[in-house]
Amino acid sequence: MRITVHLLGQLRHLAARDSVSIEVGEGATVRDVVMQVAAGYDEAFRAIVLDAQGALRPSLMVLHNDIPIDKASAPRLREGDQVTLLTAIAGG
Repeated sequence: MRITVHLLGQLRHLAARDSVSIEVGEGATVRDVVMQVAAGYDEAFRAIVLDAQGALRPSLMVLHNDIPIDKASAPRLREGDQVTLLTAIAGG
């Protein structure tokens, strides 16, 4: 099934695009999609998304069809779903 992943913040800059469309198997979870997308980019991208143990960073906001999710949950995806990844924003 095809899923669209929107990249915001630093991820958009590092990927040089604002979204990617990927193919995943039936029963894929949001975490599966994030891991697949991260694997397709360089270490700088992965360092923002994943911690040293390979878990999703607490500072990464993940939305499933525009609804923020708890990264500990594993919502299953359906054809045409959208996942949005937003990095923490700091300012001063």
